[in-house]
Amino acid sequence: MGVQFRDRSGALLLELPISFRMEGEDQPQTSTGIIVPGRDGQVPDEPRLEPRSLTVSGVLVEDSAQAADDTFRSWAGILSGRALRLYPSAESQRYINVRYRRLSRSFVEHSGRMLARVQIELQADEPYWLGPTETYQFDVTSSGQEATIHYPGTRQVAPLITIYGQTVGGINTVNPRLENLTTGEVVELALSLSLGQGARIYPIYDRVGVDRGNIVPVPVITFLGMVEQYQGWGGELESPVGVLGSVNDEWLASGFFLVPGDNVIRYVDDPTSCHRAIVVFEWIPAWS
Repeated sequence: MGVQFRDRSGALLLELPISFRMEGEDQPQTSTGIIVPGRDGQVPDEPRLEPRSLTVSGVLVEDSAQAADDTFRSWAGILSGRALRLYPSAESQRYINVRYRRLSRSFVEHSGRMLARVQIELQADEPYWLGPTETYQFDVTSSGQEATIHYPGTRQVAPLITIYGQTVGGINTVNPRLENLTTGEVVELALSLSLGQGARIYPIYDRVGVDRGNIVPVPVITFLGMVEQYQGWGGELESPVGVLGSVNDEWLASGFFLVPGDNVIRYVDDPTSCHRAIVVFEWIPAWS
């Protein structure tokens, strides 16, 4: 099957004929640096990826000139004015968020306007290929317990983290703390969570945003950090209350990320805790 366009929820909008392929993909990179007085050259800074340009092209064949016109205009209407996901094929799991820039065609000579070469020009303002949401569940049975999360992407990602409280012998989960030993980043909550309570930690900033617990790709660079405490979860958390003041300053300053490859995560909590918790990480992998 051919190239697909879907909306941001994943619903199919348009599947092109099998002859259509991604023809071009441009990914410029900007390298910047800091000028140091009295020193030649510059100190290199982190390279920045520019928006990505993509082209999809192929041959449109119809039984009549009118049908060819109708199809061309239908495609323009579907692609215009909406946020799109581009899948290189129906079998592909990876996609990229794009916006439509231009649709053009040139008729093949002597075809009676029934056969045309069609080109679709697109731009990805968020220049990453993304994959399906991935989940890792960390079942904690002791303070200091470690787990390894393998992240397959090539760009770091800030996961949505949900900590489900536990109660053992009347003792709750107290002051849960997560340390990424691979990056040195820490997120810690000054909270007591009983069985039936949970805390959800939304990414402070990332290329992939979160919408009330449902991870969705969004074309933004910055996303407001947020922490909420929930009551009465039975698989789903309910009745959120903002508790951003309970999180550590380090998380507010720099966030908590998964980097490409293995991430060693350590769970630590208060000596008065029951040392039990269920921690769920959710993220969308991203590739350059």
